[in-house]
Amino acid sequence: MNLADWLQGDHEPSERLKAAETLCRAVSDSGRSLDLDPAHIQMSGDECRPSEGKAVPSGRYRPPEMAQGGPPVPQSQVFTVGVLCFEILSGRAFESRGGPLLRDQRPDLPRDVSDAVQACLEMDAEWRPKDLSYLLGQLEGLAATGGGSSKPSSRGGRPAAVSSATPVNRARREGPAPRPWPLLAFALVALAVSVGIAFMRLRQPIEPPALPPAPPTTAPVTTLAAVATPIPSPSAVAARPGASPGRGTPTPAAAVSAVPSPSVRPTAAVAGRPSPAASVPVAAAPVATLAAATPAPVATPPPAEPAAPAAVTNVSPPLLKRGANVLVDVHGVGFRNDHQARISRPKEAVKGVEVMRQRYVNATLLQVLLHVDAGAPTGGYFLSLVDGTGAATNARPFEVGK
Repeated sequence: MNLADWLQGDHEPSERLKAAETLCRAVSDSGRSLDLDPAHIQMSGDECRPSEGKAVPSGRYRPPEMAQGGPPVPQSQVFTVGVLCFEILSGRAFESRGGPLLRDQRPDLPRDVSDAVQACLEMDAEWRPKDLSYLLGQLEGLAATGGGSSKPSSRGGRPAAVSSATPVNRARREGPAPRPWPLLAFALVALAVSVGIAFMRLRQPIEPPALPPAPPTTAPVTTLAAVATPIPSPSAVAARPGASPGRGTPTPAAAVSAVPSPSVRPTAAVAGRPSPAASVPVAAAPVATLAAATPAPVATPPPAEPAAPAAVTNVSPPLLKRGANVLVDVHGVGFRNDHQARISRPKEAVKGVEVMRQRYVNATLLQVLLHVDAGAPTGGYFLSLVDGTGAATNARPFEVGK
């Protein structure tokens, strides 16, 4: 049986995991060109055995650079193996653009496995891994722990829902349907009552809304520099020698800027004549109250939650060759958009290894394109990430060989 026929059948997750692992191992161990067309890959149980040859994959298995008429590159074979692993693990055909991701089809798989397969499916060859070492390591580790026990369904890996129908529920569904006449009569009565209530409300006169009461007029308050002379009452005027109530003798209040205090009340007229206090004019001016301008409270923003600490767990591939541009997959936790890759050496400055560009994929994967000069010193290097505040993560080692 070939792989094309094998993909049409229903297989257990352990069988799918074993097939993807043996396919990656066969491609990684072979130093020759392989024919990776599914019709030319032989299946023996749950093991894949590609045939040797230089046949160009067709259809969705053909790398984008070759589909556009370009020559094959080392990453072209990685793309074809990524498509095959996607179909083996998910049980459905791969869609090059706008299709579902492997982690959506198989949520039971570890995120590192899904990300490793997705990295092989990049449209730009420079962003793909140069080999299958990291993907093979993830598949071998998952097989060793016995992962991938959830069986994918034909609709994308989600388990089918179990029907909860019981004989009682079926009997209720199969019973006679209730007659609609009582419900129709009740609806007509409710409609008639609603129309009657609306008609009675329309016949009621509409009263204008009541105006709010006018604010009370407050007597003006004037501060006098000197102490105001009190206004004598009529009894005090009559008690003075030579004074009679009928003459209307003026009081000392006429010489003062007459502004009555709110506590002074006008006295009654004596012998039918107005009181001296009542003859004093009063200016009805409003009291101007100057309120101190109170600044509006400034809303204090809530304190920002501290970001989760980032850490680098793996750098793939761990060995880089001189004189080439190498795409490095940086795996870890807590990655953010502001993280920048930094290369360092234990006791000397870095020469001949520089970061050309990088791309943030998700919180667990960051891809870095490194340029390694032909004369770059061989030996051990370290890669770490630095955020916008200058905080650095842990450093993971890699090597530069000849």
